[in-house]
Amino acid sequence: MDTKHASEVGNEVEVEVEVEVEVEVEPTIKCIYCFELKPASTMTLEHIIPQCLGGNQSPERYKVKRACRKCNSHLGLFVDASFEKSWLVSSALAEASRVLSENNPSMTLPLTCMGQVELAIPGMLDTEVVEWWFGAQGEHVFLIRPVDERLYWFMGGNPITMKGADANARAYYFFNDTADAKKSLDSFKDSFHRRKVKKVTGTVIEGANLKTFGFSEPDDLDNATLEYLWANAFGGQTLQSRIAMHTEFDVRFVCKIALGMSFALFGEKMLATDYAKQLNAEIWQASGEESVVFSARPLNSEANAQLSNLTCEPGAISILVLPAGDNLSLSICINQKHIWTIKLASMADLDSDDRRKIEDGLILMLFRGLNTPGREESLPEYLHNRINSKGYH
Repeated sequence: MDTKHASEVGNEVEVEVEVEVEVEVEPTIKCIYCFELKPASTMTLEHIIPQCLGGNQSPERYKVKRACRKCNSHLGLFVDASFEKSWLVSSALAEASRVLSENNPSMTLPLTCMGQVELAIPGMLDTEVVEWWFGAQGEHVFLIRPVDERLYWFMGGNPITMKGADANARAYYFFNDTADAKKSLDSFKDSFHRRKVKKVTGTVIEGANLKTFGFSEPDDLDNATLEYLWANAFGGQTLQSRIAMHTEFDVRFVCKIALGMSFALFGEKMLATDYAKQLNAEIWQASGEESVVFSARPLNSEANAQLSNLTCEPGAISILVLPAGDNLSLSICINQKHIWTIKLASMADLDSDDRRKIEDGLILMLFRGLNTPGREESLPEYLHNRINSKGYH
């Protein structure tokens, strides 16, 4: 509303005008991970099922713009990457890709980290380690990189540290001359394309423009390193490797995915439950604190081979939601071998519509590495089709 005040002074008229201006206030949204209300503009796209498990192929309801930038960045490095870059998971995902490639020969296969090796590489610093990577066609890669004690179990190192100008990471590639050269080079490129690493080849690859794959010309130190590796890694010696392991690399991860899945399946109200608060506390707890949420993991429970084989296909990543008494459980399985199980929600927190959504169980099958959409269906329907098809192994 406009209000005007006028006073006459001689022949002059002074007019005071007060104008009320409505200021548009940006709406706030509750971040599904920190539970704080933040401006909508700070929300970022979150793959509730991480891309390392095939999240790009998952249905759209598992891709939500409900994680604030701070959570997305922090949890991406310290939770998602902690899971993906652990030796157990990175090896399992590489093995799953090899299984899928048997029927999909055009697939690019990832390298597998064999662990750290004790080699006295010329010019190597005390703050660096040597990782040995092995390819599906017999390729060898020796990665020299800095150590980050906070994330010592990350295969390939801390991706943030690796981007630093002073990281001086370098990878030496040795090609198997009986292999498909293009597949080998594509594998190398995919494995290192997001890392700031100097790439040098120790073998000749005829007919290939190595610069297009990110390779550099070797300098004097590189030539000395290549000479050393030929003599000490390929001279008939047996390489001894060791794996850096963090026994709780996956605890925060399974809690994070359980929290996200409950939100995606049943909506906003799930963030207010007592169990969601427990999951939230676990996601943000400091390292070394006692877990407040129980989960069955490869390092603390025996695998159920029958369940793994029946609810996961060769080479796949399966996500199973299943009623179990008073609770709803969530199971993640990689390639029929590695399975994680955690409580997803209390059945008491679900209404009749929620229960109809899951009925006798829900299963999502993802094939990471294949450019195909994931399959989501009810568990009874999936089991009927699986058991009555040639696809059951």
